[in-house]
This record gives sequence, structure tokens and C-alpha cells, in this order.
Amino acid sequence: MNERFKNLKSISDIVDTMIKGLNKEWIEINMTTFGELHDGVCFGCAATNTLCELMQESFNDNTIYDRTNKFNYGITEIELNTFESSIDCLRCGNLIGFLEYLKLIEHLFNFKLPTLEEIEYIQELPKLYTSNWKNYIYLLYNLTT
Repeated sequence: MNERFKNLKSISDIVDTMIKGLNKEWIEINMTTFGELHDGVCFGCAATNTLCELMQESFNDNTIYDRTNKFNYGITEIELNTFESSIDCLRCGNLIGFLEYLKLIEHLFNFKLPTLEEIEYIQELPKLYTSNWKNYIYLLYNLTT
């Protein structure tokens, strides 16, 4: 089990990590990519910044395309991609997809994932875009606390 994922104790910890990562903007925010490089500048979405927050360091031009190696051990590329997809679902307002992807990798966490019924389910969550994420990010956090 990867230590960074093991330290997440709840769904709200995952969402809080996403919020912290976006607020720090570990890399330039572009909600249309899981990580890319342009003219030496790394760009990524909510998922990429969440991973940076988990690592407490940014990706650089040598690692933006090979994120798995930054976690050293205890997580596969498929698991990391699944986690990124879960965060992307949440960013897109898809709470069901968020939980379904997390269920696929729940062995990475040190807590039992809640069911949809255990979370205050809202049908219409906002979609976070590069231009509006600061306006809506805390609504997602309030949903899971």
C-alpha cells in the first residue's frame, strides 16, 4: 500500500487534498489535461494537482508524463490512472463516477468508502473548468464533510 494514499482517512480527506492542490496550483491549471508540457511549463487538471498535493511536490518536465515513478512504490500505473479518473469525475460533477472509480482502488485506502446513500447526494454538482473552479470548489468540500 502506498503511504500517501494510506494517509487519506476519508472521502473528505480526498476532496480536501484536491482543494489544497488546486489552491496551491502545483502546476498551471488546465482542466482539459491530466498533465502535459508546453514550452517547459507543466499543465494539469484537478487530478494532477491532487497528486502533487499528495506528494508535496510538483511534477516537472521530466516526470509529468510518468507520474507513477514519483510515488516510488505501492501503486501501479492503472491504480494511479483510476484515482485520477475518480478526481476527474468529481471535477465534472459526477459523484457516482467518483465513488465508482474509488471502489476499484479502495484497497489503497485505510478507510471504508461510503455508499452514495451515506453521502448527501446532490444530482447537479457544478463542473469545474479552468476559468471557474475557484467559484465552486468549496461546494464539493461541503458535500463530503
